[in-house]
Amino acid sequence: MLADGMDSWCPTAMHSQDGGCLDGGGDFSRNSMDSIVSKQDLTDYFLAPFAASIIKANARSIMASENAINGQACSTTTLLKDVVRDQYNFTGFITSDW
Repeated sequence: MLADGMDSWCPTAMHSQDGGCLDGGGDFSRNSMDSIVSKQDLTDYFLAPFAASIIKANARSIMASENAINGQACSTTTLLKDVVRDQYNFTGFITSDW
């Protein structure tokens, strides 16, 4: 992994001098990462901390990442509006991790 984390990540950590991945498979970036998870795992493990922070701790701000989950960017209306705003009744500020 390069020092800048998910901005340019290589699974083998073999890089050319310009930082490109030498594994032959190409680089990943936060703009191309897509985590494929079941709806149950998404609800029980990944969204649970947001739900607890918003509902129980009354969070006023959250950060949405730029990667995708199941082919959809985390900053889309499905996750932010339908889940965070509508299901969790979040009325606070949402910022991007950019």
